[in-house]
Amino acid sequence: MIKIVIFGNYTYKKTLLHQLDSRSKLLFLVIFSLSVFLSHDKLALSFYALIAMFFTIISKLSIKEILKGVIPLIPFLFFSFLLQILFYGEGEVLYSIYIFEIYTEGLTVGISYIVKILTVLLVATIVTNCTKPTDLTEGLKFFLYPLKYLGIPVRDIAASISIAITFIPIIFDESTKIRNAQKIRGGKISILKFHIFILSIILPIIINTLERSDKIALAMELRGYNLNPNKIRFKNLSWTKEDTLLVLSSLLLLIPNLL
Repeated sequence: MIKIVIFGNYTYKKTLLHQLDSRSKLLFLVIFSLSVFLSHDKLALSFYALIAMFFTIISKLSIKEILKGVIPLIPFLFFSFLLQILFYGEGEVLYSIYIFEIYTEGLTVGISYIVKILTVLLVATIVTNCTKPTDLTEGLKFFLYPLKYLGIPVRDIAASISIAITFIPIIFDESTKIRNAQKIRGGKISILKFHIFILSIILPIIINTLERSDKIALAMELRGYNLNPNKIRFKNLSWTKEDTLLVLSSLLLLIPNLL
């Protein structure tokens, strides 16, 4: 059985990406995402996709495992693709469906949009799979620190974001277990039968997620999370020259899109 690699599921491996500072990886992810979505050149998008594949290789994560994790997003990607090709009215008309017309530019924009989403999603999956949740929390807390002077609880926000990201693979596993349990009982679950899908899949996931969140909140309280909040630190981050090179390389990708 093929393991599934999805966003937020930390996987321990001895690679350079795992050893990099979480702050540099978060900066790279943000800057790389901006570069991808600001780009309109097909050659540039191909280059960004190659970079994402390169990061996949050096992270030692299986491409098959990552692609299998993308399968649940296919309906969303297909819906986004339809919106682009149906409502982008430039270029020559390729096909006409009642009041809708599919244009050449709309098809091109739709394909490039899907490539952008998949490229960014692949890099985000790699970053979260190569970063410990505690490191991720500290990295987020570092960037949100200026908000502390406005009275915003930076530490709690960073911890909440980190826990929410960690919950993504847990929710995915829960949905798979619930769906398999329904199939074993002879249930035919289809997203087309929306009310059955809600009652059989979505509702149990929400209930299980709320129960897990209550347990996590209780465990954090018992471990003294709220005591001496200014002194609590999960890990001391260490910035190296490799982190500097990673951020500088991401800036080199962004600069051409700003000119």
